Amino acid sequence: RMRLDTSGNLGLGTSSPDSLLSVGGTFTATTAKPTVAVVNTTSGGSLGIRGKSPILAFDRTASGTPKILMDSGGLEFKDGTLDDEGDVNVKIDTSGNVGIGTDSPDVAGFPSSTLTIEGSSTNYGAFELGSASQTSADGRLGEIRFYNKESANPYGFASIRGLRGASAGDSHISFFTSSSNTGAERMRILSSGNMLLGSASA
Repeated sequence: RMRLDTSGNLGLGTSSPDSLLSVGGTFTATTAKPTVAVVNTTSGGSLGIRGKSPILAFDRTASGTPKILMDSGGLEFKDGTLDDEGDVNVKIDTSGNVGIGTDSPDVAGFPSSTLTIEGSSTNYGAFELGSASQTSADGRLGEIRFYNKESANPYGFASIRGLRGASAGDSHISFFTSSSNTGAERMRILSSGNMLLGSASA
């Protein structure tokens, strides 16, 4: 039922622990061994954290980067329980495409890294960008950026920006492109619906 070996590894349900704590078996997937191994090769290992507001925390102690390793299988965030996993809320597939509300991102199959937001007949998909407290005229509410990364520093960018108008209830959309790596606003649609070309003001 339990074994503590001469290396200080503790095994629960295994007689040959290869991690500091091995539960259910040994971690044979890689040469490098985890600190804690939870193993069930029949139905898949699981780790439960229970409480009012369970938290999974990564306490970084140096300059490293916390990681989740997916072993080329993608990753799903689902809305159910161990008894009934429920529907997929977020999916990262094996190509790095991200789906929200769908387990099949990149519906059109284009050769691209894709974010797919899928709704239903009553709850359509939407992509929102916003500012919680923008009070300045022409202050940015959100921005979609396009860039070319031929070198270490991105250049040749273009962008579409949502801007606050003169008052909180007004907004503009502006379009930027770059020439010789210098960006400039080329077109603006004002809150009135009027369009400006090559100028930010009438």
